[in-house]
Amino acid sequence: MFKVICIDDKHRPPDVPTTCWIKEGEEYTVRRVGKNKLTGDEYFILEEIQPTPPYGGYHVRRFKLPHEDAVAAQYELQAAI
Repeated sequence: MFKVICIDDKHRPPDVPTTCWIKEGEEYTVRRVGKNKLTGDEYFILEEIQPTPPYGGYHVRRFKLPHEDAVAAQYELQAAI
């Protein structure tokens, strides 16, 4: 797990309530990294908040990462579990 800061909370899908949406400038804890099977886009599953289905998480590009290898390192941790 690692911490990220939201840098983009724009364009919330209309079917996701604001109570389930991230806020710019807030810090969140990444529990897991997932990959959308259709688009290949990576997303974060966060400790503090989750979007409503069918969304699995929040796109990685919406966050400032602690270092450039953070996502790859999280994949390695997940594989070890």
